[in-house]
Amino acid sequence: MSNLGVILHAGSLQNTRSIDPKSMRILGEYALVLILSGTAYYKDANGTKGVLEAGNAIIVFPDLAHAYGPCQTNDWSHTYVIFNGPQFELLKKTGVLDSDKPIWQLDSIGYWNQRIEECLNSASQTSPAQSLKFLGQFTQLLIEMKTRDLETKVDGAASRIDMATKLLSGPVAVSYTH
Repeated sequence: MSNLGVILHAGSLQNTRSIDPKSMRILGEYALVLILSGTAYYKDANGTKGVLEAGNAIIVFPDLAHAYGPCQTNDWSHTYVIFNGPQFELLKKTGVLDSDKPIWQLDSIGYWNQRIEECLNSASQTSPAQSLKFLGQFTQLLIEMKTRDLETKVDGAASRIDMATKLLSGPVAVSYTH
C-alpha cells in the first residue's frame, strides 16, 4: 500500500452473470476489466454503450453508474483489477483515464493478460519501496494500454482512409437514367 494508490482486489472470472443494465451499479473504485473470451456488453450513465469482444478492456470509474456482462449466455471470461488513489485521479485529470471513453480496443489478449499477471505478481512484496515500485508498474501498464487503444483507433481510421482513397481513385461506373 502506498499513499499514492492501492490495488484492492484482482483476479480472473469465467462464466459470471452480468450486472443488470436497468439497475446499474456504482463501484466506488476504479476497475480495469480485460475481456479474455466471449462477447459482452458495456453501458454507463454517460450514455456510452458498446459490445465488447476478446481484447477489449473497460475502465470502470468510481462515481459512474455502469453495467457490463455477457451478451447472451454466460460464456465469457475476464481479468479484472480494482484500484483507487490519488495516482489514478491524476491519470483521470490528464485524460489517460477518461470516463467519456471507457472502452479500450487492445490486441494480443495473451500479451496484456500476461502483463497484468506479471504486474500483480510483483505486488506480493509489502515493503514501502516495493509498494511504490508496484504502483509505478501498474500506472505504466495503464498508460501503455491507453496508448495501444489510441494507436488501434488511428490505425483503423488510417486503413478506412486508405480504402476510401483506393475506391475513389479507381474507375467510377455511373449510369444515369431519366
